[in-house]
Amino acid sequence: MRALNHLESQSDRSAYRVAVPGKPQWTSLPVGEGQMQRISLAWFSQLGAALHPLTIFSSVSGQPDFSMVDLYRVQTFLKSLSDEKVWPLDLRASRPIIREILSYIAVIIASQDAKEQQKLLDSYKYSIWASVNKLDTLLTGELSIQPVYHVWPKRAYNVEALVGSGESIFSHAVQSELTHQEKYDVQQAGKCLAFEIPTAACFHILRCADSVLRRYYESMVGQSPKPKMRNWGTYISVLRKKGADEKIVSILLQVKDLHRNPVIHPETRMDIDEALSLIGIIESVVSAMASAIVSKRMADNTLPLPFEEIIDRSPSFSSVPS
Repeated sequence: MRALNHLESQSDRSAYRVAVPGKPQWTSLPVGEGQMQRISLAWFSQLGAALHPLTIFSSVSGQPDFSMVDLYRVQTFLKSLSDEKVWPLDLRASRPIIREILSYIAVIIASQDAKEQQKLLDSYKYSIWASVNKLDTLLTGELSIQPVYHVWPKRAYNVEALVGSGESIFSHAVQSELTHQEKYDVQQAGKCLAFEIPTAACFHILRCADSVLRRYYESMVGQSPKPKMRNWGTYISVLRKKGADEKIVSILLQVKDLHRNPVIHPETRMDIDEALSLIGIIESVVSAMASAIVSKRMADNTLPLPFEEIIDRSPSFSSVPS
């Protein structure tokens, strides 16, 4: 519902809506900041239901059997489908027929006189019936080859959350402590996991962990690590000397030895189960580090680093591991 309200508030996306009472109120919704869209399968079901009356030929009257109500109903759907901005589908054969049908309907409904409308309807009925039947054949062929895919759930992770808001794997408290770049990497990891690109998912989630670890180090040690010391082995060693939480340090060591170091090597290929396991571990250790950073900040009565300074200090994932 929030997504729909978001669309309603943006006039440049009003074309995504189809105002037909009792019918689907959206055709597609943007996913994230890119061009990917979530499409409404219900919309296509209703499109078929709207087209069907226009395909019927009455054996009693010897002519197509549909009314003005049917034309008004199908017009809304066809206008939407004819617009490449609303439906960026490859319908090069269907769209000319769609526009032809819309032109017939436009002529009929342009008249304000009911009797005149009926006369026009009767005169165009056969042309509309023939065009709609032709469209039915063309749409069946063209829709069957569209690059539309189904994304299966990944264990307990909600697909919609993975694709649209990957940062939701963390609690709201932890999300509020993540920088913009860290959230971006978690979001990318979620999409890669949803679309079954596990090695890339591991890469992005480890970038997020790298960044949070750097900030955790600064919080516990009191200064940024020197450029030559920017590797997990050094971080872990120094943190232990400074009395950092041993639970956090132990998990960091496990991630370093079992996951991070192997992932950065080009010959390593992670599978979905390995990626899911790593994301679970990273969620745990990032949450613990974020909590520790907040606690230390409150104890020191200090403010967080300015956002610009955090960006300037963002880590390089390509650093050589110890």
